[in-house]
Amino acid sequence: MKEISMHSLCHTKLKSINEYFELPPSRIYVCDLNHNAPKLINEARRNGIAVYGSAGRKPSAGKWISVCASGKFLPTTYWIKFSTGTVLLNYSSFDTKKELVPEHEMKRVVAQLEEFEPSLEWSTSNRLIEKKIPLFLERQCELTNTEYKYYDYLDVALRGGANHVMRNQENIQLETHIDYHQIYAYVMSKEEFPFGDPIEVEGYFEHPFAIYALEPGTMARVKKDGYPLIPIGQDYTGMAGANGEWFDAGTTLQFISDVDLNIMIRNYEFKDNYIGICATLYYPNTFKGSEWFKPIVDEIYTKRKKYKGQPEERFYKILNEVLPGHFERRSYYGGFWVKDFQPNKDSTTPHRYNPKIGIFITAYARRELDKLLHQFPHDKVIGYDTDCVFFAGSRNALPYSVLDMFGDNPGQVHEDGYYRNVYHKASKSYYGFDAVTGESFTKIAGMSKSGYAWAWNKDMREYELKEVNKNEERQTFTL
Repeated sequence: MKEISMHSLCHTKLKSINEYFELPPSRIYVCDLNHNAPKLINEARRNGIAVYGSAGRKPSAGKWISVCASGKFLPTTYWIKFSTGTVLLNYSSFDTKKELVPEHEMKRVVAQLEEFEPSLEWSTSNRLIEKKIPLFLERQCELTNTEYKYYDYLDVALRGGANHVMRNQENIQLETHIDYHQIYAYVMSKEEFPFGDPIEVEGYFEHPFAIYALEPGTMARVKKDGYPLIPIGQDYTGMAGANGEWFDAGTTLQFISDVDLNIMIRNYEFKDNYIGICATLYYPNTFKGSEWFKPIVDEIYTKRKKYKGQPEERFYKILNEVLPGHFERRSYYGGFWVKDFQPNKDSTTPHRYNPKIGIFITAYARRELDKLLHQFPHDKVIGYDTDCVFFAGSRNALPYSVLDMFGDNPGQVHEDGYYRNVYHKASKSYYGFDAVTGESFTKIAGMSKSGYAWAWNKDMREYELKEVNKNEERQTFTL
């Protein structure tokens, strides 16, 4: 294993600010610096130490810290630099483990990180990906003048993963979760993607790399054997038509890619069989993911398999997730926080990334999820989440067509959970018992295994750990 240099340290918890000033210039990785940094910043103020933002000139003498944080309302802290040359980095940006990580495990992950990028001029996983991808791909994240004109198409058509529960608050006696291996990496390696400038035409022009402007008044609802697979997107949560009622696709969805439109046709019915398309924006030029993405995907996935079950695996797992996310960014709002650790009120114009590749990455993944969903009897599907189907049944009851999809490679599936007496509140919120060990569990997005979640106290300007209130049914449910 590569040794970490003497000036690279790992701290599970933040030390006092004076301890960091006493160190020689060092690079220090801290578990969850994001949520713990505001306490250090408040400590600096109490000690008369100046706090600066990430930009601008700093004094050549005296004690000060520089904080790189962003976010419109809540701060996300990436690093803190000291006037002495020491820098604190958010270790959690490079590791998917949510709880506190022992320092000996941190060192193993950091050894991989520093081998991946020895100088570590960057402070986020996203920046590490920029170092890896070819310049051609990086340029696809930049908006051309033509695309600025049609940014609404891109901004709205980018949709996150599909997630929905068909039968909530029902006691599911046996439930098996079937999950894709690296679905985003898989579609990036096998599909084609757009590049260059788009062309806009009036009305409907069928094209595999088109984004359509849906006409208001286009009424749709989920078929009896269909699934609400199209996220509403933008500032709204939930899936279009999830309540089973008719809805106006033109006003609810507005813009939709060709891939998502075909998913919608499979799972939704349209009133009078009418789909109104006002205009089409399409990309005539494409590149092959097998040529440009697959080498990077394979390199990362090979390293991940090499360290399977070990701390190093977590680093490569997060790179697997950051790679597609790099192309799924839309707009960055709020600017970087200023020297008094407050949101930058003057930053009213967002930085806009180009999500045209991300639009098709997430749509292709939904198409794969759609294929998997339709392998199951409709009444046996409890719900789904991006790349996973919740099946009401035992392992032995899985359809043969699903069993044929099992394997260890990206794009194949595996069992990701086997539970009994499961209750769902939402796709990312459920509880029950492990069918093998009999142990109870509660899974809620954003909640740690300890049952606590971080909340921002705007008066104290600090994050606080608060216990997540568990459902009353969960508290009283017994075997």
